[in-house]
Amino acid sequence: MGDLVDFTNTRTRKTLEIAFGSGVVESTRTDLDDFADQKRLAVQELLTPISSTILAVMEGNHGWTYEDNTTLDQRVAERLGFDYAQGLIAIRLTLVYGKRQANLHILAHHGLGGGATAGGDLNNLLRKFGPYANCNIALSGHTHRLYVHHDNPSLLLPDGATYDYTKQADRHYARTGSFVRGYIPGSTTYVERTLLPPTSLGYVKFTVKLHRDRRDHTSVRVSGQAIEV
Repeated sequence: MGDLVDFTNTRTRKTLEIAFGSGVVESTRTDLDDFADQKRLAVQELLTPISSTILAVMEGNHGWTYEDNTTLDQRVAERLGFDYAQGLIAIRLTLVYGKRQANLHILAHHGLGGGATAGGDLNNLLRKFGPYANCNIALSGHTHRLYVHHDNPSLLLPDGATYDYTKQADRHYARTGSFVRGYIPGSTTYVERTLLPPTSLGYVKFTVKLHRDRRDHTSVRVSGQAIEV
């Protein structure tokens, strides 16, 4: 979901780019690139044992942009053979059981903005992902919240080609949590200094099943849960 490391943020990188363009000693840029690469190598070592289960990597806002304009997240994806996106990732999985099959549509984006309250955060997701009517699972990180919201299904009108009946699309919206602790005993973090709420450590999990209705049509049924660690 982006932010494979907690290294910089957007404001820091913009400030550094201004400094680099103002004649900062070249070795400073090289030292920062080298330091970022140490973090990249550590991330790759962690992800390598589970690399076969990862579909794609997307860009976050706490990584690093190297002198050649590649990013840390991008390099991790290239080294481990993952698909990579700077923005939105759209995935269609075709689930097959015997002669029956149905498509599962997933949208994932690191996230932009949020909300000061739980309701505001959810409204942000509904507003950003709402236009995608046939999206079954919408995933976003960024705010470090952790939850799954099962929304009312959307209706897809017959298109006259692939199906001649009104279809119902199951929809779930999720914030995917974080593995960065907000409050650490003996250490004053940014979260503590700015009096932000504790981060939600964990991940989200979805179970997908093929469903056959009384008209003998097959669709996907999704259930999701937030797993705290």
